[in-house]
Amino acid sequence: MKKILIILFLVPILVFGQNHLKFLDIPINGSIENFAKQLENKGLEKVYEKLFIGSFGEYNDALFFVTENEKTKNVCEVCVYFYYSDSFSDLMWNYNQILKVLSKKYGTKYNEVNNFTEYSYQSGKENLERFKKGSYKIFCQWDLNKGFIELGFINLEDEIYISILYRDLVNHNSKNDSDF
Repeated sequence: MKKILIILFLVPILVFGQNHLKFLDIPINGSIENFAKQLENKGLEKVYEKLFIGSFGEYNDALFFVTENEKTKNVCEVCVYFYYSDSFSDLMWNYNQILKVLSKKYGTKYNEVNNFTEYSYQSGKENLERFKKGSYKIFCQWDLNKGFIELGFINLEDEIYISILYRDLVNHNSKNDSDF
């Protein structure tokens, strides 16, 4: 009887502990300090409390930004910014290569937005300017039940980077529990 009670007590803990999206095989969960130690163990260098630099796949010098849930203080998102280029065709080629890798790993996308085709006749410089102004919306998302992954572009100080956002739904959704 005692063994059954112990098992009944441990099973929900073990199951709940596995309900988080992973980034670099690390569950997106726990404090920033704990998560930072795990990222450093993976070879990333801590720049600031929530900002890291390191390699991501074939891309060196990627930036990693970790977000915590303000209410629970648990990590809820990791965003990777990498591959800056002032060449629109290079950005799109790299985006499409990463899209292939993510699609192979995570399967069918559940959401995709791409309004690029209506502007595709313009020059690379004009297309970059449209990205900087936010005229282009190109991104893909994968729903993984534990969270989602979004591949897209981001404008950081007038430079366009490819970005991948990993969002854990358990920790992220608890942000708004007391807002109502």
